[in-house]
Amino acid sequence: FCLIICLLRNKFADYLKLSDPAPNPLNIRKIHKVSTPLIGGVACYVSLVSSVGYSFFFLENINLKFYLLLTFLMTIFLILGVLDDKKDLTPLVKSTILVFSLFILIPLDQDLIIKNLEFKYFIDRPIILNQAGLVFTIFCLYLFYNTLNFSDGANGIANSLSIYWVFMLIYKQNDYEIFLYTLLISLLIILFFNLRKKLFLGNSGASMISVIIGILYIKIYSTKSTLFSDEIFMYFLFPGIDVIRVVTERILNKKSPFYADNTHLHHYLMKSFNQNFIWIPYIMLSIIPALLM
Repeated sequence: FCLIICLLRNKFADYLKLSDPAPNPLNIRKIHKVSTPLIGGVACYVSLVSSVGYSFFFLENINLKFYLLLTFLMTIFLILGVLDDKKDLTPLVKSTILVFSLFILIPLDQDLIIKNLEFKYFIDRPIILNQAGLVFTIFCLYLFYNTLNFSDGANGIANSLSIYWVFMLIYKQNDYEIFLYTLLISLLIILFFNLRKKLFLGNSGASMISVIIGILYIKIYSTKSTLFSDEIFMYFLFPGIDVIRVVTERILNKKSPFYADNTHLHHYLMKSFNQNFIWIPYIMLSIIPALLM
């Protein structure tokens, strides 16, 4: 399904009115030269919903409540991202809707609330969060949502980061295999077309994938003994540092934290690397903290 939508990207983009127009001198963030379909997220969504349906009808012992909750969340994030791609929503509107949705839906599955922080290397004893667990969980998901959206500024970066994070989930445990392999293969397909400048993930894709990966990491962390908080922290460390740096610079310059500019790491990498290959040093730098562990 993902491949079909990517092959018919222009027809789907025209039908859904989801294309990123060619840049103009007033928009410093746009680095592409022609109008490009923004249907990477839609393509991924269709394949993932299909995998959920397949799991429901053909697999035994499926955690139906979790899959329904995950599907509902990724649908909300996708729709909000589509509206953002079309209407360019304000950060306040997006943040309010996303945080409100998380506050309503996350408590429906207690395994999605981070109740304690257990470490493999850095600290000998766990940190108990108690009543702060829900707030901390939503803060982490919101931070990761911005992390992936901030990185989605050059071809291949958000896709390759997502592939790396999904691969680590598959490597560390063997649950949710159908869903995870569907997500991994879909991301590889989208990466192929994205690197050829045929389509973008769009805000819809980056938003949806952020909540999927974030929820899966929390679920597996809470229910398995194969993931530790310091490991997860190192997986996301490098892109997270870039977000903190950019936001801090904006605040120090008396600008809104959500002010659009060209001070992200990928903008600096463009000065030293070909635009088509920026994703390679970016993903290599992102993997280094995990390797050091």
